Amino acid sequence: PPGDTNPANNEATGQTTVLTAAGADVMATVNPPATVAPGTTVQVPVNIFNLGAGAAAGMAYTLELAPGLSGVACGGSGVSCTYNSTTGVATLAGLPTTLASGGNLPFTVSYTAPGGGSVPVTVGATTTTFDSNPANNTAAGSTAIRAGSTADVTTSVSAPSTAAAGHTVLVPVSFSNGGLVAAAAV
Repeated sequence: PPGDTNPANNEATGQTTVLTAAGADVMATVNPPATVAPGTTVQVPVNIFNLGAGAAAGMAYTLELAPGLSGVACGGSGVSCTYNSTTGVATLAGLPTTLASGGNLPFTVSYTAPGGGSVPVTVGATTTTFDSNPANNTAAGSTAIRAGSTADVTTSVSAPSTAAAGHTVLVPVSFSNGGLVAAAAV
């Protein structure tokens, strides 16, 4: 251009390396029951997933419950655990160090419900592979322990608001027990 005293600096080039690592997306879920009676064996389903396009290498797993529980065990998918009743930490064994893309590791944590209160359960999984969403690596839930000696039977009727004259009307009826003990003679 006219008046440009140094036309040699009007152009520049550079190089960018684009990394296309497939990556992993490790996700943990835990689904404890909302409420149980004291002394009940509580079953807590746990799942560890790899939702990413690449394998998750260097997997590490954590499990923590309330301290002082009894009967703590883990099972399913070859998983076992050793529970420290002082800290509430359960050391997991039998889980793989690499989780393939699309992999799922379902297992169950069980314990005997204490006399009252609530029992939190936290599970986590991490990988040394790039994880596109580390926010979903940990999941937590809790179960309320409530004493009770009654059933709570509920009946639901879902009748349609209108029906044509001369036609059969189907009315769904359902029964459920939201109590802590089995409903007898229903």
